[in-house]
Amino acid sequence: MNKQTFGAGIVRVLLQGAVELLLFFPLLLLLAAAVPPELPLWRWAGALPLCYAAGYAVNRRFAIRRFYLLLAAALVLGAVYTLLVSGLSWSSCWLLPVSWLLAYRGAKLASIPWRIYFQIKWYLVGLLLYFAASIAFHTIPSFQASIPLLNFAGLAALLVTLVMANQANVQQETLSGDREPAVASAVLRNNRLLIGLLAAATLAVVWFRKLQQAADWLRRQLVAFIEWLMNRPAEPEAPPAAPQPPAQPPQLPPAGEPAAWLVWLEKLAYVLVGILLAAAAIYLIYRLSGRLAALIKRCFRWLTGWLNRAERVQDTGYHDEVERLMTWELWKESQADRWKRWRQSRAGRGTKWEDLTDNRERARHLYRLFLQRAETGGYSAKAELTARETVREVEEQGTSGLPSEAAERLANLYDKARYGGGTIADEELRPVAQDVRNKKEGAS
Repeated sequence: MNKQTFGAGIVRVLLQGAVELLLFFPLLLLLAAAVPPELPLWRWAGALPLCYAAGYAVNRRFAIRRFYLLLAAALVLGAVYTLLVSGLSWSSCWLLPVSWLLAYRGAKLASIPWRIYFQIKWYLVGLLLYFAASIAFHTIPSFQASIPLLNFAGLAALLVTLVMANQANVQQETLSGDREPAVASAVLRNNRLLIGLLAAATLAVVWFRKLQQAADWLRRQLVAFIEWLMNRPAEPEAPPAAPQPPAQPPQLPPAGEPAAWLVWLEKLAYVLVGILLAAAAIYLIYRLSGRLAALIKRCFRWLTGWLNRAERVQDTGYHDEVERLMTWELWKESQADRWKRWRQSRAGRGTKWEDLTDNRERARHLYRLFLQRAETGGYSAKAELTARETVREVEEQGTSGLPSEAAERLANLYDKARYGGGTIADEELRPVAQDVRNKKEGAS
């Protein structure tokens, strides 16, 4: 946090405050009912992000650590905001607690990362708030004028939630222990492309009627232009060289139905224009088909790799990755394991031997115990090594605590559980389990 320059921190907090206010914008519309008519929404609501920036600047400059001093500083900043925006007006005094809260949040952002202080669950709360407000505003006559603004802000909040949730998920999936997230540029580029396509599809669904009206208008203009080309008057002829005596102008025939050949020519023009448009679309699809197929393959590989990501051991450098292609059965198994680990973490306990359902899980559990004991002895696990290489390195450092034969059998069982896909007999697992678990109990 301190490595960032003061000006960049101000800009960052302004944007973060604007995102928070966007997600809870329905509450601001409700508060707008209590604002005097002479104080427009854009004036007081548009200045609220400045409360975040002011709180951040004060705490960044003076490093206030005591809670009551931080509250007092935020209160002063909120009072200054209220006086500048609404003056000494009792009808706008409710702006003071709102600006006080926002200034306090901005001050906390000087010491707490925003991704921790404003987690993804608050984005979901904001979307639920928009959903409830969209129903309530249609039933309250005084708020119906704000429905277009609510819809526009809700669409923006949905897109922001989509982007931020995706970014948080990518960072979470690339974290390893306490290290910073590191994402490959190709993966990040494909990820952003998928998010952009999803956002474009969302906009197309939301603005479907508007797009349909625009297409109809364009079609009508094209038809009118073709009709003008078909029915425009002929150019007047040049006057005769010699003067002619005045003559009675001929009487024009009364207007009637257009000639049959003109109607046929107009229909032919419609057909030709349709053929040209279809040919242009086919040519464009043909030109893009090669790149689109390659892009779909890359996106599919990325998505498959993301679904097949490893289960992680907390606070260690070991990654038990799954290298097989994701199938429905494997996906159900991974989700069941994730749910089981979540329930165990909520209950405050780790994985127990009795909780493991088959010998494949037990073999992988024994390998994790082996690594944890080796790391307790000073070994640093390397994710790029195979199980056999890891066991060999642990034996070289003398931190395994197992005989060489037992360690070799453990590596064989782990490879069979991870890559074999078959079952492991109890006779194969029992001696390895006795060596590893007895050593663990002796060490404890």
